[in-house]
Amino acid sequence: MRHLLFGLFFVLHGAAHAFGGIRWEDVQRRPVVGTSTTSALLGTFLFALTSTGFVQVGLGVWGIAGLRTIWRPLSRVCIVASLLLLLLYIVPSLRLTVGICLDIIALLLADPLLLDGGERQRTVS
Repeated sequence: MRHLLFGLFFVLHGAAHAFGGIRWEDVQRRPVVGTSTTSALLGTFLFALTSTGFVQVGLGVWGIAGLRTIWRPLSRVCIVASLLLLLLYIVPSLRLTVGICLDIIALLLADPLLLDGGERQRTVS
């Protein structure tokens, strides 16, 4: 049951990034890297990485082949990208606060001890 809920959280987190997007006005108001065009390219890359990456993380948590072994490192990459996206482009607001809190929750959910019930996988020598 835990895997189902954690996977759903990550899929919905990716959907929230896709729904929230990045507005051109945000990029023009706060060009974070060089020109507004360069800033838009960075923002678009971070947006694409977070919206698709978190969905892939959720599918990995659910055990989809090809993603089941890489979902934890992928989640960390997506969390960093999400935080960068929020901190660079979102004006301080409730949206920023909620986004940071969701990224912290995602970081906690990617902890192997939480999802695996406190048991580490044993290796046979």
